[in-house]
Amino acid sequence: MVQLGIDFAGIADAGGFWHTDGGHAGGRKQTILFAGLLLDDAHMMNLGQWKTEFHDDGQTFYVTEEDVKKDEERLASGKNHRGEPAYPGAVYTRAMIGMPEWSFRKTDGSDAAWELNYRIINNSYIPAFALALALTGDEGQARKFYNHDAYFDYADRVMVREDILKYATNNPPIFGVNMWRAYRGLVKPAPDTARWYTPDILAIIDAPAFHMWTMQPRNRGGGYDPAKPIRIALTQPATDLTALKSANVTVTAERDKTTVTVERVETDSEGKHIDFHFASDALRPGRYFAEIDQAAYDTIRDSRGRKMSSNKVTFDVK
Repeated sequence: MVQLGIDFAGIADAGGFWHTDGGHAGGRKQTILFAGLLLDDAHMMNLGQWKTEFHDDGQTFYVTEEDVKKDEERLASGKNHRGEPAYPGAVYTRAMIGMPEWSFRKTDGSDAAWELNYRIINNSYIPAFALALALTGDEGQARKFYNHDAYFDYADRVMVREDILKYATNNPPIFGVNMWRAYRGLVKPAPDTARWYTPDILAIIDAPAFHMWTMQPRNRGGGYDPAKPIRIALTQPATDLTALKSANVTVTAERDKTTVTVERVETDSEGKHIDFHFASDALRPGRYFAEIDQAAYDTIRDSRGRKMSSNKVTFDVK
């Protein structure tokens, strides 16, 4: 690990960086700091003052009033920062100002949904790194050198959730969880963020249970196949999708705002996906917005009885 830290420091000194991009470049800054502490290298221990772009720093932050204002504007416009339909459970509220948070790529916009792409992947390792650093040195010496409190405070927010081991795609390792439970109490959370770790506050900030995303059937080397349906996958299986078979689904083309008729809706017995069938010539290349009628949407629950986060989904035809 010491040699790896030296190598990473050399990359940074040569102008290299690790930009925020899902789950690809975490742990570089922490490794440099560990090596610096073991070698008592002043330059490496001072990495908290470097101008280097580190993956973990760019993805962890505290929600600000500016973040809330941007999301209020997005919700009012009906589209999020990716141009997709915005839904209430994915936006920041004023109750969240000051909350330690994670984002796929903060510069492109953020998303409060707990099931946000790559959040669970990063959640699997952030607490272990944060705990090790917090316990290293006298009076939180390593954390001070690290110089990014949001990283440590977000780790606390992750580990206070007792359900994280039950449904995360990438679970934190059992060893890391046991170490957290045994030693986290030796280091107190910062007073100004401790309020985010209580059950009543978590109930306020907890995102809706699950949402929809599209799996556009494709032939190898080809684009949209009109003979196949547009498949809408659910991030968490639903207990019953029967009501959707007779539901009204409105599909609108972004290009000219025309409405496209859905000939029929099919669902699978395991509650994992929804298929929209169209006439063979109904869809042209472009972006479409689908909305399931509210009555049918309100019947959908996951195995824990939670509602789906939105009755809207965006899909592209290429």
